[in-house]
Amino acid sequence: MYNIVLFMDDIQKVVISCLHPVEQVDSAPVNTRKLKMVKLTDMELKVLELAKKGMTTKEMANTLYRGLRTVEGYRRSIRIKLKSKTFTQACIKHFTTHV
Repeated sequence: MYNIVLFMDDIQKVVISCLHPVEQVDSAPVNTRKLKMVKLTDMELKVLELAKKGMTTKEMANTLYRGLRTVEGYRRSIRIKLKSKTFTQACIKHFTTHV
């Protein structure tokens, strides 16, 4: 595992915006051919878009008029559906396959 230190392109900006608090992610590229399309709910998609904008979980909760624990549940659900160890990895998978 490596800390993220990269030149900033669009995908990397997504990664950085998903980091809150800062986590470590695998440096291996995402193999999009092996990923199956999963159904995310409208609210889960909204959470991903807010993460892309760099919002914290608390800011997401306020924006979506939901409780903090509810948004944490959406993040956990996204992570599980995308078979990722962290929410950051889930963001990378989602935005690299849905660009």
